Amino acid sequence: DSFYNLTLKLLLQFSWANSFCPHAKFLMTADDDIFIHMPNLIKYLQSLEKIGVQDFWIGRVHRGAPPVRDKRSKYYVPYEMYQWPAYPDYTAGAAYVISGDVAAKVYEASQTLNSSLYIDDVFMGLCANKMGIVPQHHVFFSGEGKTPYHPCIYDKMMTSHGHVQDLQDLWRDATDPKVKTISKGFFGQIYCRIIKIVLLCRLTSLNTYPCRAAF
Repeated sequence: DSFYNLTLKLLLQFSWANSFCPHAKFLMTADDDIFIHMPNLIKYLQSLEKIGVQDFWIGRVHRGAPPVRDKRSKYYVPYEMYQWPAYPDYTAGAAYVISGDVAAKVYEASQTLNSSLYIDDVFMGLCANKMGIVPQHHVFFSGEGKTPYHPCIYDKMMTSHGHVQDLQDLWRDATDPKVKTISKGFFGQIYCRIIKIVLLCRLTSLNTYPCRAAF
């Protein structure tokens, strides 16, 4: 296994899904250090399924990101591999969800593009862009950092990044039925609003959820 095989693994994933799960409504890609709040995510996706979404791709969106030209970085991309000043919009590869039709379209597009671009989330963006699929940003898909540990955060969270030793503890705390009672009612909503402003609207970047997730 290697960092430079990530695009290959992504394409194998989509190929497998197309072959063996052609009727799946959604497909999720996630790293092994990602916490996924499955009850929140499933509830959200079920609400989308009812309206029959297509060309759906959601996560933490990077917009107008430039290629890294520093050879010391593992994200280094030589000019010969990608000549343009910015990538098409894409979601962070740590965790994102697509509808079943997107998996098929991305795999189709990948057959006509240079898959030697080993940064899988960027390659996903190139394929999606070719097929006219635009990523949607969700404020509760986290960035590189862990999300703040608090019930008012758990109530809305979808993913949190950087968990290894604490996954089981976080699952226990985040899915505790008591979490849903904290934000109930007028005073509960006000309380959680204040808590989220304090935790998310800091001057120093946490790279988790943006400040607007507090509102």
